[in-house]
Amino acid sequence: MRSAILFLTITLFCFSATVFADTSKSEAVRYYPGTTSLIPIGTEEYLKNYSSLAGIEGVYVILDYVEGSSKKNGITMRDDLKFQIKQRLNDVGLKLLTKEEMQTTPGQPEIAVYPGYSGGTIGLTGQALEEAEMLSDDEHCCRNNVWMSFMQSASILRRPDSQFKLGTWGSGSDSNWCQNRGEWMYDAILKIIDKFVEDYKKAEAEKKPINVASRDEVPSNCAQAWSVHMQVFDTNSTKPNSVFLPILDRMIAQAKRCSNYSYLIETHADVRADDQYNQLLTEARAASIKEYLMSCGIAYNRLKSKAYGESKPLTTGTTEADHAANRRVVITPLLTGTVSPSAE
Repeated sequence: MRSAILFLTITLFCFSATVFADTSKSEAVRYYPGTTSLIPIGTEEYLKNYSSLAGIEGVYVILDYVEGSSKKNGITMRDDLKFQIKQRLNDVGLKLLTKEEMQTTPGQPEIAVYPGYSGGTIGLTGQALEEAEMLSDDEHCCRNNVWMSFMQSASILRRPDSQFKLGTWGSGSDSNWCQNRGEWMYDAILKIIDKFVEDYKKAEAEKKPINVASRDEVPSNCAQAWSVHMQVFDTNSTKPNSVFLPILDRMIAQAKRCSNYSYLIETHADVRADDQYNQLLTEARAASIKEYLMSCGIAYNRLKSKAYGESKPLTTGTTEADHAANRRVVITPLLTGTVSPSAE
């Protein structure tokens, strides 16, 4: 009887402690209202503003304000600005869209250029302009500025359950240099276009997988693609081995944090077996990875896979390093809703 009472007392004590701990925890954590998945306040993820440029194929650059402002204020600018912008975009594989093309391009990407001029030289021409430009900056309070803002479809914004906030791209410049203001504006716009191009290249680089050799190397950046070039399955096995499991566990932690992303899992094989066998093997391994991730709480609809067999080798070499690269596993994070229809 005493044993039963003691057991019941201990059980009640443990239950009370658990309830108290859970209650304290719920009181300590505040959640965003209206979110079905209970997103804790302060845990949302901010992506760097260049991330909004990833995946674009072209952009429409609005120069109307530049032309109108220059004409209104009597400022002369070289007439090849549009050509120079087009060249810079073409150099990285981007197309300078027309207004009509922009209206039929998914995401409707555009850059609006907003120039500004102020000061005593505004509207002056000829001798009067030359005399005014000889004055010090303090005497005529000259100012030039330009701001360029990239805009696209907001369909991926403001999802209350996504833990995701996207900063759209923008950049600007200003100066109190009054001599030849049109030349300053021309150069400033092209410098910002150059920055746009560099940021686009950064965003695109995140789509190129980096090689991961341990769990500590799994990128913390939700958008970064990565791959594993090592023996992550034992020979003829479809179950992840002890080397690969810790890497997958780190991915699971990332996937739970980056809830606005789905994942495309690609499996590859080297050529040391026939093509049909390699295809079936990579399909089974892709399914095994998905099964493991789902068993650890990652939803089925966030996981897509593509098995390539030996059809996409990275190298034609025959060393062990070559084989390891060719039998890689590639993990590509994708914003929800952007997985390729060809993925299974």
